[in-house]
Amino acid sequence: SFNSVGYFSEIMVDSSDIPYIAYYNISETGTRDALRLAKYEGAAGTIAAGYGSDGFATGNWTVSTVPVISVPQGSQSSFLKVNLGFTSTGVPTIGYAGNELEYTQPLPEI
Repeated sequence: SFNSVGYFSEIMVDSSDIPYIAYYNISETGTRDALRLAKYEGAAGTIAAGYGSDGFATGNWTVSTVPVISVPQGSQSSFLKVNLGFTSTGVPTIGYAGNELEYTQPLPEI
């Protein structure tokens, strides 16, 4: 949804200097589809900035909806940020406010 995503975001790089962006997609408020994780798939240092005229991000990014335990409370004043970190093995981990403080990780690819 052009111009309506990226709220409460956090940007981090993993141990290989690959950038990730975790964010709340406000277009999905009230659903379990509101947390997103973007990962740059190109070579480090080659990131194209911005959006094209079609509303899609430029560059080589993949964006995934991240599974959650309960609906993220993005419409509540207590929900001010999506937190992003990595496990010791490099798995991105997202913290958020749901029914409680919760965390999630992307599902492994098959």
